[in-house]
Amino acid sequence: MTIPTTPDGSKQDLISASFSACGLNWKQASLAIAGLLLLGLLLAAYVDGYFRSGADWSFWRHSYFAVNVIYMLAVVPVSSRLSDRAIKGMQPLLDSRGLTQCEPAVDRRREFVALLTGFVTAFPGLMLWLGQEPTADWGLWTNWYFLVTGFCANILFVWVVYRGAVRARTIASLCRQDLNLDLFEASALTPFARWSQVSSLAFVGGICVTLPFQTLQTLQNPAVVVSYASVLVAAVLVFFLPLRSIHGALLQSQARKLAVIRANLQKARADLEQNAIQGGTADINQLHSRFAAWSLYEEQVKTASTWPFNHKMVRQVLGSTLVPLGLYWLKLAGGMVGRQFLQ
Repeated sequence: MTIPTTPDGSKQDLISASFSACGLNWKQASLAIAGLLLLGLLLAAYVDGYFRSGADWSFWRHSYFAVNVIYMLAVVPVSSRLSDRAIKGMQPLLDSRGLTQCEPAVDRRREFVALLTGFVTAFPGLMLWLGQEPTADWGLWTNWYFLVTGFCANILFVWVVYRGAVRARTIASLCRQDLNLDLFEASALTPFARWSQVSSLAFVGGICVTLPFQTLQTLQNPAVVVSYASVLVAAVLVFFLPLRSIHGALLQSQARKLAVIRANLQKARADLEQNAIQGGTADINQLHSRFAAWSLYEEQVKTASTWPFNHKMVRQVLGSTLVPLGLYWLKLAGGMVGRQFLQ
């Protein structure tokens, strides 16, 4: 079987190839899937009688996983575009051997394993959500819709995580090459931080998108709280962990510069001492200027950042975690007030 390629000749991943086989690009396929999911939900609700005596919009809670699917389909191309831009931006820093490793590897076998893992791990995840409705009527189409979209969402989520891990591994492999990297020109690596930041914000956004679909009973369930908390912690780790390899490369650049600086400082110090022994026959001002220049340069290298992100990015990532926390407490407080009012 031939692996479909993109216009620039690179191999496509499994899902992109499936869309291409249907004659659709990612955007067209995503819109089509979103339309089918919406139509499927409305049709299931209609068959279950939600519109018989006026519109009962409570069936929207069954769209929890469908919203996840649509959200992930929307986020994937953004993340891909940013990571591809970052990897291509690293090419000037690599030699000819490293250039061959710039393209993230496409491994069909591992992709199938990721999809199968998503299918298998969907069972305990769905049991968690279905456990909130012990009296679920499996004669209702909306419940089956919830179940099927739950499997699809979990499969897609594991595949997205696998895909991100492949790209993070590619970045780590590139950073292990002999990079022509200057500590003071680390801006070439900033796109990697932007990709990690968007990936982190995507996790946070996923929580914010799905929280409105939760009921008060669900939000009070310890297992659900732990699952959301785990995703929130993962959002922070997704920002920092992929950048550790770049941090290591910048540390190596810093170490190389410091080695040169300290060798010159030692020579300048030795010249100063030798001049003192000889009674100050050399130009003392010139010796002091050279020593001061290398000392100042050493201080600049020591204080230079060895991470490709700035403080603003860190504040944005950490600050974004407060949004789902705020939504959770608002949803929880609103549900409790509403329940007391009804009583």
